[in-house]
Amino acid sequence: LHGMTTNYGGDGITNPAWNDAILFIRQMIPHHQNAVNMAKALIKTGAVACGQTGPTEEGAAQSTACLLEPIALGIIVTQNKQIQVMKGVLEALGVTEMTSDCDFELSDAAASNSTSSASDVAVNSAKLVASFAAGAFAMF
Repeated sequence: LHGMTTNYGGDGITNPAWNDAILFIRQMIPHHQNAVNMAKALIKTGAVACGQTGPTEEGAAQSTACLLEPIALGIIVTQNKQIQVMKGVLEALGVTEMTSDCDFELSDAAASNSTSSASDVAVNSAKLVASFAAGAFAMF
């Protein structure tokens, strides 16, 4: 049996009930890694650079950047910690971190024909998220 992106079972563990937990963790690790990468990319754009020091008075207007910056930083800190915990669980169970059916490598020819790097895509995605969030907050 297979999950969306990982193999299910077949790890040689004695309690097959752990298969569900292993599948969950194997899918949550890359999910969390993507969230951390997106948060880092958003911060790198400067779109969430609040620049404010000290607390804000209750009810005072805040910029979108000041609303999003603590969220992005919280995602980085919290989800990195959760990734480490999940990796520890897999290690304690004696199974590999990830067996993905989606991993691939570009050939040298395909890589040289690529016009965007992964970091460019991440930064552009973060800019899109920031502009969407700014529009969503403007509705309130």
